[in-house]
Amino acid sequence: MINQYNRYFINLYQEDPHCTMNGKEAIGRCRIETKADQGKIYIWVQNLKPDIYDVYLISSNNNKCENVLIGNINTDNRGYAELNFNFNIDNIAQSNIAIEKINVVAITPKNKKSIVAMNGYKNSKIQWRNNFVVEEEKTQDSKKNDIKSEKDETVNSNESEKSTETKPENPDSFSNNNYNNEEKNTQVPPNIITKKLDNNIDSFKAIAEKISKELEELNNYKFISEEELANLKPKNPSLDFIFKNNIQMNPFEKQNKQIKWVRISLKELINLPIDFWLYANHPFILSAYYKNKHLILGNNNKNDEYILGLPDKYQPEYKNVLRKLGFVQFKCCKDKKPMKNDYGYWLAPIYF
Repeated sequence: MINQYNRYFINLYQEDPHCTMNGKEAIGRCRIETKADQGKIYIWVQNLKPDIYDVYLISSNNNKCENVLIGNINTDNRGYAELNFNFNIDNIAQSNIAIEKINVVAITPKNKKSIVAMNGYKNSKIQWRNNFVVEEEKTQDSKKNDIKSEKDETVNSNESEKSTETKPENPDSFSNNNYNNEEKNTQVPPNIITKKLDNNIDSFKAIAEKISKELEELNNYKFISEEELANLKPKNPSLDFIFKNNIQMNPFEKQNKQIKWVRISLKELINLPIDFWLYANHPFILSAYYKNKHLILGNNNKNDEYILGLPDKYQPEYKNVLRKLGFVQFKCCKDKKPMKNDYGYWLAPIYF
């Protein structure tokens, strides 16, 4: 199937206990989705020590181990971090590794490549660490060979008479006399500086064009004409059913009479135009839902706006994380400005 859609999950488990916070077990999950020749990965981890970690996709089979670095995560003071990554299913990050060959996800501290903080397996557990060599280690080996080659070139250069051959790039390998004689030539020619600047400008232009294209595609996806909007006026039948049959709520002390609130379950989020799988698997949403056993959905009769409410105690340090999910406001159940640990709801407007 050309446009076949696939989705699967890999649970991430603690591997090295020294990478965890306050003795808590590190947990995480990787969601991989593919459609046609494109795919996207969403990873979250929790209870890892605040640090920068590298995330690897690994193909391990028959004593052969290939890996591709897909990005870094920077855990905050709560040990939480997320990563989103888009890829071509046949060539992940220009590595020539196909997603179907990936059977391990590993997370390593950036400054301690020999340590595996967390890992997870697509199917059953396999042995892969003995054959796992990260790019940095390969680079170090290459550097050693390069240094040896440079030393050999330097010895040969000193033993021979002055020559017009290209000299080593490392100025430390020159003798003092030669270095003094060539000191005038160490300044980078203006044409090379101009070329570098041109390359940087071209790079910025490419990035700007890519962002512009993505915004254009987003606009094409999100915004519709007035005529199309008029055709959508008959509401989603599932939402009609929810507002007619679900338990009505009065979550706030000072209630806006134009907004009708009902109690909904996590699975009923599938009726909303949101990334259901992201919301249904996000640790903050899951935690709040299972602690409070409900979500709320509001409908403003005046402007036909829908609002999703997530029950929780107000923790201002979560604000930025929840804002990325669309929860732009916290409203206390009592008519007051929210203070830490006040009970209320994180609210997210829903756009159809």
